[in-house]
Amino acid sequence: MSVADGGSQTFTIAANAHYAISQVLVDGVNNPGAVSAGSYTFSSVTADHTIAAGFSALPTHTITASAGTGGTITTSGAVVVDDGKDQSFTITATPGGYTIADVLVDGVSVGAVTSYIFGANSADHTIAASFTAPPPHQQPMLISRGAGAWRTDTFTIGTTFTTGSDQVYVMKLGYVDRDLDGLNTSHQVGIWQGSTLVVSATVPAGTVGELIGDFRYVMAGLTVLAANTTYTVGAYTAGDAWPDSAPSPGFDAPDFSGFTVGQVGGDPRGACYSTGSFSQPTIHWSNSGNGNVGAVVLYQDLP
Repeated sequence: MSVADGGSQTFTIAANAHYAISQVLVDGVNNPGAVSAGSYTFSSVTADHTIAAGFSALPTHTITASAGTGGTITTSGAVVVDDGKDQSFTITATPGGYTIADVLVDGVSVGAVTSYIFGANSADHTIAASFTAPPPHQQPMLISRGAGAWRTDTFTIGTTFTTGSDQVYVMKLGYVDRDLDGLNTSHQVGIWQGSTLVVSATVPAGTVGELIGDFRYVMAGLTVLAANTTYTVGAYTAGDAWPDSAPSPGFDAPDFSGFTVGQVGGDPRGACYSTGSFSQPTIHWSNSGNGNVGAVVLYQDLP
């Protein structure tokens, strides 16, 4: 670099991330003032000069940050922090009913905090946030047939329904356990949009399925149902005894909020069936009666 005789020239020295200025040699001699200031000025230049900066790597530590379903932690992943420096994290639950359940720092709970600071870092750390989902809804979808006793026919029976103004997760599919003592056989349960099966699951025989109220459930893979869309849900009876009408005093009545039962063939109850193997129920059952029985959908508002 050329400098006019008698002129001045300033140099700025800056270390990259995780490095520090170790020396600044001015005409071959280290200048501590330039090291601390991060700059050096040659004033009233009348001769040639040299300036050379040296850098050294700072000791660093890694903080591994993670967040479960239902929220975020900022910044996430492996965060590299210089030795002795602070690092803060912000924990945020997803809108729509999720809440912070707990935050673990190096495996130890610090409570449901919204932020955390690692001060003057001198070691590696971990931070993990977990969240609580909003309460799910139970949605009974089978409308039982007529009035009578327990039946052992082989059908896929179900009903049409229409979602509300918001998308929802289908979390689990279930089948009624009439005596709460386990199912005699396994039951396939599915949801169709038009003629397309969008999600299905098999509720196993016995007491394997989770018992909620009068129904046994299995996971359905968090399938999203679109808003304002009509679906059909059905369950295969598989020759197992199933209620021909809602028995007195009836089953535990799940929450109907969010869905509207549709119409099939003009019947406002939307009941339908198919014969043979597990398949989309499309045939209208004109003498259907209401009952909180058969297949159910456990769903949750989409965050």
